[in-house]
Amino acid sequence: MQLKTITDYAIRALLYLSTENGYVPLHEIADHTCISNASLLKSLRKLRDAGWVDSIGGSDGGYRFIGRAGDISLLDVMRVTEDTIRFNRCLEPDGFCSRNATEYCALHKIYEAYQEQTEKYFSSIHLSDLDAE
Repeated sequence: MQLKTITDYAIRALLYLSTENGYVPLHEIADHTCISNASLLKSLRKLRDAGWVDSIGGSDGGYRFIGRAGDISLLDVMRVTEDTIRFNRCLEPDGFCSRNATEYCALHKIYEAYQEQTEKYFSSIHLSDLDAE
């Protein structure tokens, strides 16, 4: 699994916003995180839709963190920003297998175990566990 850039940007934006009080202008978030305004906007929209970030427009506007850093895991962010977090197509909810072998495939069992461990790992790391720098 390779995470999309938007996931990395979302985590960095959340980390920065979680250390700030009040609304922070987009350009300040962009400057601090070294992310372009356009790319940052895509991430912030996803975070707003997830209910972790609030925004207001205007000259005094910006974005603010409205969650609790201890409540948001890296897995939570991945689920919001990634189309899928599954390691292999056969692990998707529909269980698609071109060989119709998910019930007895030895590889499927290995992929499933890897997926479970990966999700467990990323769900154990919360924003509050990370250094915001």
